[in-house]
Amino acid sequence: MSPSACKGCRLFSVVLLGLVTAGGTRTVQAQGEPSNEKKVCADQALNGQRLAGEEKLLAARAAYTACAADTCPGPVTADCRRWLAELMPTIPSVVFFLDDAHEQSSALVWLDGTLLVEKYDGKPVLLDPGIHEFRFVVDGKSVTRDIVIRKGEKNRRIDVPVPPRSLAQSAPAPTKDPASEAPDPSTPASVYVLAGVAGVALTVGGYLGVTGLSQRSDLRDTCYPGCTTEDVDATRRRLLVADIAGAVAVAALGGALWIYLDTPSEVRVGTSHAGGATLGVLSGSF
Repeated sequence: MSPSACKGCRLFSVVLLGLVTAGGTRTVQAQGEPSNEKKVCADQALNGQRLAGEEKLLAARAAYTACAADTCPGPVTADCRRWLAELMPTIPSVVFFLDDAHEQSSALVWLDGTLLVEKYDGKPVLLDPGIHEFRFVVDGKSVTRDIVIRKGEKNRRIDVPVPPRSLAQSAPAPTKDPASEAPDPSTPASVYVLAGVAGVALTVGGYLGVTGLSQRSDLRDTCYPGCTTEDVDATRRRLLVADIAGAVAVAALGGALWIYLDTPSEVRVGTSHAGGATLGVLSGSF
């Protein structure tokens, strides 16, 4: 719907609201019957025009559906049905796909913090256009992705990302001797600290890198080269932070390795008697 046409529709709706209100007033005066229902119909028509202009297409559809009812005045009903027919092709829809290796009933989809799909059935889902945060929960594990939904695209395929199964789930962990799990007393504590920093940085960098590349791929597929500056900058920031986190991980891991190798470890010379035999142990330092 063009801006000039939408402006004309709104002007017509304002005039129509005045006529309906005036007609309702005359009816109240003549017959003593309320005209609230007519006013509600006209209000819904105006709300539908406003919501459609704000890209809140699902709310606009609800407003048009309400004023398109047979109980509304004939002119209002006719306009709302026409506007509804023009609106429906512009509402985007997506279809979620999940591989057969996982229980479909265990897949949940959250949209911008609100539960969208409670039971996976493979049917299209209507959405408002814009950037949305999707959180996919499969087998109790969740993955979050930011996806751009474009106005008018229909039945867009979105593959539900499946988190990898951990080794702890696939096989029971072997029993370890508590004494063997104690850290080597000859290793400085700074080695463990730097190793922990490297692990955290790798995790953060890996997550931001994967999600950033996914978001960049979505932008290339849907809007390149006409993507908005906001979308492009958000993707670049995510990838930049991923690179920084990776550099921090490499630096921390290198520092931990350097400290570990630079710390001398001594092996003492000792003897052990077994069955009357004496075993000599050669010692040295590194």
